Amino acid sequence: MRDDFALLAQQNQGINDHWQRFTFTKTTIAIQPETSLEAWMEVFSSIKDFHAASQFWLGDLLLFAEQSYGEEYTQVLDETDMEYHVLASYKWVAGKVKDYLRKESLTWSHHKEVAKLEPEEQDYWLNEAVEQGYSVRGLRDAIRDEGQESAFPEGWCVRHSVVCPLEV
Repeated sequence: MRDDFALLAQQNQGINDHWQRFTFTKTTIAIQPETSLEAWMEVFSSIKDFHAASQFWLGDLLLFAEQSYGEEYTQVLDETDMEYHVLASYKWVAGKVKDYLRKESLTWSHHKEVAKLEPEEQDYWLNEAVEQGYSVRGLRDAIRDEGQESAFPEGWCVRHSVVCPLEV
């Protein structure tokens, strides 16, 4: 697992010997006692960025798999420990909000709020969220105040802050 994180860091942010001071597993990070604040800050910042990006990454991966492998990929998903409605939400947002409209300074949840809108409206509201410093709730309220619908498509609901299909 550590090698996966280190490789990702090297490819995306340029690795240095700071990462050598950390050992990663799925459930912990072991940090060498004499690790500098600078090294800690670099690793912390990178992991925070990975976390913030993971919902987009998973959504994009699911879209790719659906387009490339058809139904085969769903069998692989059955073997994961992730809930279907969580994965469906990631994929739905990734499919609705194209990568060129996404704003790095906003959370995935901001993008979820605009996902039901047309691309031009998404662009407008995402830019407004950046310019006005809207929280997710602030963006939702602003969209509602303008008379537009929330991001949730008909037949979908919110469970634990995740958009998911209503069960029949």
